[in-house]
Amino acid sequence: MKKHRIFRKLATYLALGVTAASLASCESLFVFGKDEINANDIETFDGTNNAIFFALYNYYGYEGQHFTNKWLGMNDALKDHGITVTGYEGEKDARKFKIKREENCDLPDDAVIYMVNNQNWDAGIQYNKPFAQYHPMAVISTCNGVEFASSPILSTGDSISNATMGGFSKTYRDAFVNGSLRYLVAKYSAHILPIFAASVDAVKKGEAMRNADGTALHLGITNWSIQTLDEYDEMAAVDSISSEHPTLRKINVDQFFDPSSESYGAEKLAQWVKDSSKENVKELYKLNGENEAQDKATYRTGKEIKCGIIAPSSVNDQVQKYIDFIKGYLATAYNVTVLPVGAVTSSNTQSQVAKTLCNQGADFIISLQDDTDRNNAARVCNDNKVFFAIGGSCQNEIDYEEIKNLKYYVGSIGTSTSEERRAAKEMTEYYLQCMIHRANGDLEAFQIEYKGLRKEDN
Repeated sequence: MKKHRIFRKLATYLALGVTAASLASCESLFVFGKDEINANDIETFDGTNNAIFFALYNYYGYEGQHFTNKWLGMNDALKDHGITVTGYEGEKDARKFKIKREENCDLPDDAVIYMVNNQNWDAGIQYNKPFAQYHPMAVISTCNGVEFASSPILSTGDSISNATMGGFSKTYRDAFVNGSLRYLVAKYSAHILPIFAASVDAVKKGEAMRNADGTALHLGITNWSIQTLDEYDEMAAVDSISSEHPTLRKINVDQFFDPSSESYGAEKLAQWVKDSSKENVKELYKLNGENEAQDKATYRTGKEIKCGIIAPSSVNDQVQKYIDFIKGYLATAYNVTVLPVGAVTSSNTQSQVAKTLCNQGADFIISLQDDTDRNNAARVCNDNKVFFAIGGSCQNEIDYEEIKNLKYYVGSIGTSTSEERRAAKEMTEYYLQCMIHRANGDLEAFQIEYKGLRKEDN
């Protein structure tokens, strides 16, 4: 039976266009082998047509940026099915994109690809009339899909699926419960621990850990793809920032900063961070529940280090978790005093906030803000001999090239642009396949195969 399931997995991956090279990283993004089928896990798309809405929130068409790569991943999937989209380079209004169906398009003849205007944040304007006109199967967004699409979806009475990139919160769980969220690309909150540890290590040693070529750390984690409430609850349970049982502990990364350890160095740290599949993190969380005493024995003592945090003036659930983790477990484990959070506003730029935190005596600063003015903040810290790091996103290649050699730049951690592009393509590919299989009359069988659900044998 186990061998049979492996072959079924492989067949599904090949049907979805997943290459052998990406097989290992993708396997952890699916749910396999559930003992019985849950009707709520099957998307019926009742009352909908063969239309998919794309909502590109926070997209401005800038080359190399994270939100641009999320869209490019979606576009990769469309291109594979014979849909050509042009006019998006440097264009932030998605309504101006030009969409062409090529002769080799394998989507149903009545397929519609509709771009939601990302510059208008009124959910009613974005969705109400277009929903009534097109009755789409799904809404796919770069972020904020629950905040903007869930309520309009529920008001239609149609079984419209909602797919987005976000995190773990009560709002997102409620959306899974009421059926207004069916696909979530998420990352776990405690992943910022290694870059925090690297910053403390830099202050302690007077120099930051470097890659073999002398550049700053560039640490990438894996996105988690979640499609059922059960799986959401399972993964939310291990997305922990609690002081008693965090997903990651100090003891997990100490080896990478100890010159006497066989695991010492940037290369081995980067590989450990990268191996962050759902199964690996679940196992790590389980083990960390058993080594609290051993972890506490490693807590840093001696002179306190001061940490500055740069964050948006309006903090979402994900950023708040990062802040709480820093102020709670990380501050205790690493003997760090956290300065008042520096809020970025329209009149108080990230570089200005960095300067203020430097003046307040910060030994290192971690930015949880987006990439706006972030490189300038790194330069301010470098001029003031204060270490600077980025949490929540692995810095895009263009920005990284500009500051990777700054002496006081520690580096970044989070999902890379290539990883976000891959995850966005996978999310889009799933719904394009749903459209195709519905037209072929085998939608439920496809979903059972894809999600690894199986009906009990009679």
